[in-house]
Amino acid sequence: MRLKSLLFFLMSWGALQAQVGTVQPSPTQLKLRELADREELPYVYNDDIEQSVQDFAIDYKGSTSLLMARYAYYDSLFAPLCQEKGLPRWLLLIPLANTGYEPRFRDSTGACGLWTLPYNIGKKYGLRQTALFDERFDPLKSTTAGLEYLEALFHIYQDWRLVLVAFRQGPIALNQLLHSMGGVKEFDLIFEQLDPNARQTVVQFYACAAAFHRSEGSYLTLEAMGQALRVQSWSPPDSKAVISLDRSIPYSEFQAFYGLDLSDFIGLNPALKMAAVPYPGEPYRLNLPLAIADSFERSRDSFARFLMRAPTAALDTAQVRELPQPETSSPGPEYVWVYYKIKSGDNVYTLADVFDCSSNQLRAWNRISGNSIVAGKTLKFHVPASRRTYYNSINSMSHAQKKNLAARD
Repeated sequence: MRLKSLLFFLMSWGALQAQVGTVQPSPTQLKLRELADREELPYVYNDDIEQSVQDFAIDYKGSTSLLMARYAYYDSLFAPLCQEKGLPRWLLLIPLANTGYEPRFRDSTGACGLWTLPYNIGKKYGLRQTALFDERFDPLKSTTAGLEYLEALFHIYQDWRLVLVAFRQGPIALNQLLHSMGGVKEFDLIFEQLDPNARQTVVQFYACAAAFHRSEGSYLTLEAMGQALRVQSWSPPDSKAVISLDRSIPYSEFQAFYGLDLSDFIGLNPALKMAAVPYPGEPYRLNLPLAIADSFERSRDSFARFLMRAPTAALDTAQVRELPQPETSSPGPEYVWVYYKIKSGDNVYTLADVFDCSSNQLRAWNRISGNSIVAGKTLKFHVPASRRTYYNSINSMSHAQKKNLAARD
């Protein structure tokens, strides 16, 4: 009898749902659920992730197509490292989300390379960092170090979502937050208390997971959204690794003898900081264009005699110039907090429009739920530092001015 009642209830509920209609999950939600089921990627979804995937779908000036091509190249290159360590392959989405797989990336904190590794983490995991070269910029070596660091963080937190935050923001700040929350383990609650930069780290990763990750038998979200992206193939220029000589060599000598172009020298050896091949106590492993690499190996003795015309037993840094360093910038602009005093007539959606954020971001930043705000109270907004003055000026705008501004947006 109970079974019949249950079946009747389920049938009635299904019929009711069909009558009133239900909100169908978006391709982004379906993709993240699929990854949770097939790849054991912990499920996270919110409006900001959805918006980021929608932005990828625009493929502005081919930027999304290029990211897809870069990810395909590095994913196939580094997948054996994940397999060797028994780590999930989707961890290779982290540098896609954080740096777009740009080897010479550097952020405002000094963290750099594909994996944005801080100095102390690079040192801890055996990456050499000197005045002449920095192995955090070496794609293969930094990936090995980055995966070891992720593995260590997982042993601590046992939750890949927390690992994402600790990896990019540092474990100290995360530990302080977890301690202040008294042992709360629900990630949704922890996410609401993260600062905006830490939340953005999670959003970027999951947007990239939804937009770019493809496993056997799965689909690409952007394809499901009807976006026919241009198929690209991408790889660094063809090159070959050679063992340099038992001495430091200014780039100018390679240029004079082999005609090596500076852009090739930089692009194939992102770890170098100076226009020179160092000698860190042993011959340096150098990448050269294929034709020049073959010529170098055939003419090592001749090149060594060529260098003898102007002996440089130790590299004189005065005779070489520093290579152009990657810009000290993060993937987006630097952000600051601005404060706004709520006026009569204000509402959540208008304020979200004029401060160029989502209503969910407004609520999260100010620890409020629903749409009720009280005149006289203060709200805070996380805005680009370059536009701080503009956003502060909203405090003095009239209700009509804010309405007009929201309507234009």
